[in-house]
Amino acid sequence: VVRNYFTEDRVRGWAEEMNRSTDRFGWDGVRFDCGFLPVQSSSDPRRAMDKSKYESYVWDGKLLRSFHPDPDGTAALLTNVWRNTTRGHKPTCRYHTNSSMTIDRQKLYARYHAAQCRDGGYILHENLLQTNAKYDSIDKWAEVLRVNGQNVRDLGGEPAVGQVVYGPRG
Repeated sequence: VVRNYFTEDRVRGWAEEMNRSTDRFGWDGVRFDCGFLPVQSSSDPRRAMDKSKYESYVWDGKLLRSFHPDPDGTAALLTNVWRNTTRGHKPTCRYHTNSSMTIDRQKLYARYHAAQCRDGGYILHENLLQTNAKYDSIDKWAEVLRVNGQNVRDLGGEPAVGQVVYGPRG
């Protein structure tokens, strides 16, 4: 059970807190290890595809998604609130985020994905980590990386992949 924190006021408050942090510590940007997709508490888009398995409820027993009938639109709006608030304070502030979104999920949540990528958004493809568990050859993994990376670039973002673990299964 979680609170419904997918509101403009709450996201703006987080962004203003980040602004105070960048002032205090001199950050050039932030890696936002979360997201604004209001379908489950972790906001992990991998879970958004299987509604029956990962539904989240808010404190009064209602489904989280019942507050947001258009999760893609809500997520895009909230991402823009965050980015506009931080960039409005510090125009050079860089937006970094995780993305566990495959091409199928990027299409399902196209407005959200575009909001993340715009203006040089730095997109870490966590869905491409642990490659040995997901792809039976490095060539298949490289093709997924190429397609995902091009999609991010086409939307104005910068793709990245973290530490890659590839080796024999077993």
